[in-house]
Amino acid sequence: MSHISTLLATTQKPASQSEPAETKLKPRPAFSGTQETKPDPNSQEKEESASDVNLCTSGAAKAGIEQREDEDPEGASNETLSHRSFQNTSRHPTHWYLDGSVVIHMDSTLFKVHRSTLVRKSTYFRDLFEKELLQPDVKKLNGCPVVEVEGNAKDFAILLDAIDDFAGLLVKMNTFETIASILRTSTDFAFTSLRAWAAGKLQDMWPEDISGVTPVPRPYATETVVLARECDVPKVLKSALYELVRTEGFGLYDEDEEEAGDGGDANRGDYEPAKSEGDEDEDTLSSPPNSAQNTHTITKSYLSRADVITLTYAREWLVGRWIAIATRPPVVTLPTTQSPCEHRSSDAKHWARTVLESGLFSERIYDPIVGLGVLANVELHEPDGAEVRKGKDGHWYLKSSNSGETDLGFLYVDWMKESSCKSCAIIAKDKWKKERNKMWKGLDEIFELA
Repeated sequence: MSHISTLLATTQKPASQSEPAETKLKPRPAFSGTQETKPDPNSQEKEESASDVNLCTSGAAKAGIEQREDEDPEGASNETLSHRSFQNTSRHPTHWYLDGSVVIHMDSTLFKVHRSTLVRKSTYFRDLFEKELLQPDVKKLNGCPVVEVEGNAKDFAILLDAIDDFAGLLVKMNTFETIASILRTSTDFAFTSLRAWAAGKLQDMWPEDISGVTPVPRPYATETVVLARECDVPKVLKSALYELVRTEGFGLYDEDEEEAGDGGDANRGDYEPAKSEGDEDEDTLSSPPNSAQNTHTITKSYLSRADVITLTYAREWLVGRWIAIATRPPVVTLPTTQSPCEHRSSDAKHWARTVLESGLFSERIYDPIVGLGVLANVELHEPDGAEVRKGKDGHWYLKSSNSGETDLGFLYVDWMKESSCKSCAIIAKDKWKKERNKMWKGLDEIFELA
């Protein structure tokens, strides 16, 4: 059990003086116009400075000090009171620096960090310290002022990791979970440079250009949509929303399936429990974290009902366009005769075999951007980190960690071989490419991004 070896005598506070109430500070408060409390210049009694009290730890580091039986609660020093309020907290195992100058109390975790570093990198902490550390009743621990901040301690620890070893972050922690943690925390606490880095990395994962659309499914689409709206990163929304459009059930899952052990894919979620009357939060639908990856900071994400309605409308529009294009061979007007090509009837057999019987039409019913890319022989790419084998049968096979392969479907048509008219094939491919770009641009309006 922890003990205090020595406590210097302190002056007892007047009985009428109440202890300051503990309040957690919300991120991004409005500091302008706030009146600071100043000590009474007429007061004849002053508290003596208590000596720094070292925290003794046994086993796991704990930040809590028990009061001795002979101590007078009414006459306890301000520093002792601060210890009592930390009995259910613990020091962070990494971010408790011997030369730290301020203690951040977040959740049930204490971070002893460098005040100058936080002030230099964050306008939020600069303003916070200017306000809080001038108060006469500021609490102290190990001689350092203690500031209570509301936030996620795990996310904050990852942000501190990035500050301490940014080069190591790029090599070891360049994952969606890390990027999401840093983006949330840097946005909440105004770490401008780290926010710019995290937003840039998220945009690399979800490029808004059509060239970024890949036949390989991308995980964390739901989490990305929610994160982008929360942290104002609109450039990633188009690709993430399209990923959900082409995902079965928009990535939402049935709660009964989860209980039965069918976790589904990374973008699947369930209905959020019904909200009580008076709840002002927007109705939402949820998606769980990807159980196949490290999810220590990823929690269940909720799509708004407005997003689900948008996804429904987008899917209907895309399916309609794909059916109109892919159920029959194109009508090609030759520039020399200004009349339809005479080979159209014979090409119908090739079309049925190549597009309908191959599975291309049905496989891309929710994914016409990739479908049109296949028809137009657009070069499709796999995302970074994905291993794909392109078979001679026109199928792509995604390699998995267990040495198996997943068939991604029919993704290549050799029109020079399949078409009866080479001129028609060239004209049709150009037509499909233009239709693909037009369709992608049309999603700006449907997703309300224009």
